[in-house]
Amino acid sequence: MKEAHDHHRISPEGRALGEQMAKLFDIAERRLGDMADPDERCATCAFRAGTVPNGCAQTQLDISKCLVEGIAFYCHQHQGHLCHGWTTSHIGLHDILPPLDCDYPLSPPDSQRYIVDAAEAKRERRAEKRQAIAFKRLMS
Repeated sequence: MKEAHDHHRISPEGRALGEQMAKLFDIAERRLGDMADPDERCATCAFRAGTVPNGCAQTQLDISKCLVEGIAFYCHQHQGHLCHGWTTSHIGLHDILPPLDCDYPLSPPDSQRYIVDAAEAKRERRAEKRQAIAFKRLMS
């Protein structure tokens, strides 16, 4: 659940995408009318305006891909449960969303991403260290 509270993930692009996804949820809920379940989106739902996942471009790209390709998207807050925002949007919009094949992969789980990020940071520190040593040699 770390990712749902990491405010560094919010970007202007993510907010713009998130605003549209929140609107899609509202449209889907209206289209479903009485057939819609009560709004059970969690407090950190990627389909709820103003949440960290709603402002994270990476998450918004993932839910866009999941919606148009019919891939299940799981809740950020309740592990193992389908995202209520995705479920409502998927059911309520399935007949008007064009079937698309998004030409990008889903992002890796955060547990894997942090490993990759740590390794990349380590490589960057080594490169900076090498540059500093080279600069000192050049200046001496």
